[in-house]
Amino acid sequence: MNLRLILSALLVTGALTAAPLAEARRPYKNLKVLADNGRTLKRAMKYLSKGLGVKCTACHIKGKWAKDNVAEKDDARRFFRGTVGVADRPARSAALADLLKILDRSSARNEALVWKAVSMFEKSDDH
Repeated sequence: MNLRLILSALLVTGALTAAPLAEARRPYKNLKVLADNGRTLKRAMKYLSKGLGVKCTACHIKGKWAKDNVAEKDDARRFFRGTVGVADRPARSAALADLLKILDRSSARNEALVWKAVSMFEKSDDH
């Protein structure tokens, strides 16, 4: 077989498998505000839910995390827009107060954990 033909076949095969491999490394779907930063995103979400004192299903459908069928998911996105990368403490506190009200919570279970989670998040380049 011709060396050029072999190299071309390898390049095509590599190009065809690159997309699925990239997708496998980016398991999170439907991120509209937060960036997919891998394991940090999952850990920060766990801190956030514990800090707020809610389960993940407060904003997500169990097993269908990317779905937008829960109204509170948009409220959480509004919270992220108002806190991630924002230095204005009163604005951040107001965003947390709004989210807690929507979640029917008088206060966060552990506010320090909420802010730790927020500090771990990165905004998406699109938003």
